[in-house]
Amino acid sequence: MGQEFQYKPTFGEQLVGKHQSVVVLLDLISEKFEVLNTNVFPKGHQPGQLTFYEDNTLIGITVDLSAIYLGLIFCSNRPSVIFSLDVQEPKSTFKVLTEKSMGSKSPRVMDNLLIWLERDLGADNDNYPGPHQTYFRVMKLNLNDKEAQPVVILNDRPDEDRISYRESKTGDQKFTEYHFKGVCTPDLPRQCLAKTSTGSIVLVADALIDTTSFPFVLDLESKTVTVWRDLPNTLVVGVSKSTVLVVRSNPLSPAQLGLMSLESKDSQNLILLPGPRNEELSSLSRSLQYEAFKMKPLAVHPDEKFKSVDFSAIYVGPSGSSHSKASVPVILNPHGGPHSAVSTSFSSEVS
Repeated sequence: MGQEFQYKPTFGEQLVGKHQSVVVLLDLISEKFEVLNTNVFPKGHQPGQLTFYEDNTLIGITVDLSAIYLGLIFCSNRPSVIFSLDVQEPKSTFKVLTEKSMGSKSPRVMDNLLIWLERDLGADNDNYPGPHQTYFRVMKLNLNDKEAQPVVILNDRPDEDRISYRESKTGDQKFTEYHFKGVCTPDLPRQCLAKTSTGSIVLVADALIDTTSFPFVLDLESKTVTVWRDLPNTLVVGVSKSTVLVVRSNPLSPAQLGLMSLESKDSQNLILLPGPRNEELSSLSRSLQYEAFKMKPLAVHPDEKFKSVDFSAIYVGPSGSSHSKASVPVILNPHGGPHSAVSTSFSSEVS
């Protein structure tokens, strides 16, 4: 009573009006649910991104929002940790698994192996906590070893000698200059871990390179990355055993689901699943074209760190055969990057 006009900050973005996250346990047999007491977690921390490890162990993240609320979806620049707890005795078993001074997210578990994404929160106090999004390290921890320490699998600035590329068999050299720069995805697929025929555990996800998304496979033992450069405009939905579910699209073609083998040697065994067809959009796309460009700034940036930074642009408009030489109106839609940048995937706004 009497609290209806008290100001409470909210997460914003796609969580407008939401102030407090809670953990709810649903018993699928009895269909009864239980809400964990928020006192289980450190004061000012919000739990989320939950996954089960074994029967009663819950793993997730807590985000420190005691200073300021920021959007949980696209802002990773605040302290957050990976935790574990036993749902039978949550208060006494709550345990922090990662460093408190980092930003951690996307915990994923396979067997006894925990994988997550991690970032620094500013190099010094002047720019703390750093940009709202950035490249992440891929980390792992052996949950079966109580003395184990987190291990870096892929750095936020990967070594080039650990990266290889699967090229197109059709001779298309369009993407040969697109080089993997790291992981800057807002989140890992919920099912992104799989075992190969040799027994190695791999992480399957996608990375934005300039303006185009490509799947990649990260071997957690050898710490090597294979980028499927022969599958541009492709997002990874998840992986089950040796089958990868993907979504393909481009600015003129809506998303289409596809299946392919994790251990395929090229993209020719990709099976695109039939979906609904929009005749109006299909007719319109025949008179349009799109193209991605790599651009160089004309002005010299006063800061030495940014003098060699290029940027990308995507053109979507009439094809050369569909209009006269007369000029057509242009709508310019600038957006940041390279994290959360506009890509060459399908967009209802553009179409």
